[in-house]
Amino acid sequence: MTMQNLNERLASYLDKVRHLEEENANLERLIREWYQNHGPQYGRDYSQYYGPIEDLQNQIISATVDFNKEMRGLQSQSGGDVNVEVNTTPDSNLMQKLNEMRCEYEQIIENNRKEVERWYETKMEEVNQEVHTSGQEIQSSNHQVSELRREYQTLEIELQSQLSMLQSLQSNLEDTERRYNMQLQQIQNTITTVEEELASIRCEIESQNYEYKMLLDINLARAMEKAMGMEEIPNQRY
Repeated sequence: MTMQNLNERLASYLDKVRHLEEENANLERLIREWYQNHGPQYGRDYSQYYGPIEDLQNQIISATVDFNKEMRGLQSQSGGDVNVEVNTTPDSNLMQKLNEMRCEYEQIIENNRKEVERWYETKMEEVNQEVHTSGQEIQSSNHQVSELRREYQTLEIELQSQLSMLQSLQSNLEDTERRYNMQLQQIQNTITTVEEELASIRCEIESQNYEYKMLLDINLARAMEKAMGMEEIPNQRY
């Protein structure tokens, strides 16, 4: 595996890790925001149902107003009947109607309360399911991040090993170059010395050749003089 491939794989895994960490951060932020906006802090939180409850209260107030109007109408009727009938009968009918209306309104309020609780519990169940799903996604993302980190660490170790090997090779190369340069310098020095010795020998040979030539010329001249002298002696005899 080359250094370039290692660097490219490391960069790719780092991008994946950063992407998964960003997704985890977004999921955790969404869950925190949901709990801040909708989640219960101390027991059940009905603050988001204040609107529907207020509407129910307005309905109850309106029904109470109608009830009061009807009650006043019944009271006026009973008051008119008192002059011609026994008082106990209208009072019994009035109390019975009041009890019936009270039971009816209490039943309406109870039904509305149960409906609100059922709606709240349904929403909480949905939210809990979403939170559970989000938790599973976060767990899966964390697992992927852990796997990527382990692979990144493996690649990092492999990269460090390759770098150490490269440094060792570079050090060996530098040592080899240093030894080679030293040997080359020694050889160059030897060549220079030999060349100087050869130049000295060449000069000495040339000097010796010159001296030898001069001696040869002198000897030749002497020999010629001697030969010429010997030729002159017989001539003198005659």
